[in-house]
Amino acid sequence: MKRFNVAITEMFEKVVTVKANNQEDAEQIVASKWYSGQYALGANDSTGNVEFAAYQTKNKIGGIGNIVGKIGSFAGKILKAIPAAVKGVSRLEKEIQGQGARFG
Repeated sequence: MKRFNVAITEMFEKVVTVKANNQEDAEQIVASKWYSGQYALGANDSTGNVEFAAYQTKNKIGGIGNIVGKIGSFAGKILKAIPAAVKGVSRLEKEIQGQGARFG
C-alpha cells in the first residue's frame, strides 16, 4: 500500500461585538484579543466548509515534492476560502446596517 498525508482544512467563524472609534480599531481590538486567546473558536463556530487534500509520500519523511505540492494546494484553498470570508463580511455588514437602522 502507498502512504498518504491528508490535510484537513476547516473554516470557522465567530461574530463578536466591540465598542470602537472606527472599523479599523474594531478589527484591531478583536485581533488582539484573538491572538491573546480571549476568543477561541470551536466546533460550534464551524461554517461547515471542510476540504480534504491527499498527498502521496515518497518515503516516511516525505520530500521536497510533497512540500511544493502542499504549498500549491494551500494557496488554492486560500483562494477558495476568500468567497466564504467575503460572504461572512457581507453578512456582518448587513447586521451592522440593520442595527444602525434601529438605533439611528
